[in-house]
Amino acid sequence: MTEERIRDLWTQLPSDWIPVEDGKLLLQELNREMPRGHKLKGLELVVFAQADYHDDIAVLLPDGQVAEIHLTWNKESDPTWPWVSGPMTFDEWLVCREEDQQWREECNRKPLEDD
Repeated sequence: MTEERIRDLWTQLPSDWIPVEDGKLLLQELNREMPRGHKLKGLELVVFAQADYHDDIAVLLPDGQVAEIHLTWNKESDPTWPWVSGPMTFDEWLVCREEDQQWREECNRKPLEDD
């Protein structure tokens, strides 16, 4: 995704999410946490936002879809952690964020195409 597209996404973020201009450290942390077998392991990800109230980040996947990831700040051995919601379109993610109190089932753990 182009920098211009990411800046456009920033203008649409929910009010409790913060744009991430340089996500290198968050991406390093995510890569440290992901064990072998994690569904995002090895993918080229771009961190574009972080929740201002907990340890969730939003990333762009190589196909332009969005995934939300809960960082654990631990090196994980279970491939279901760090927890991932998605992939989904940015608009789908916004709807899921609006319904944050009770995430709809379709917001959670959608398989990637190769699952």
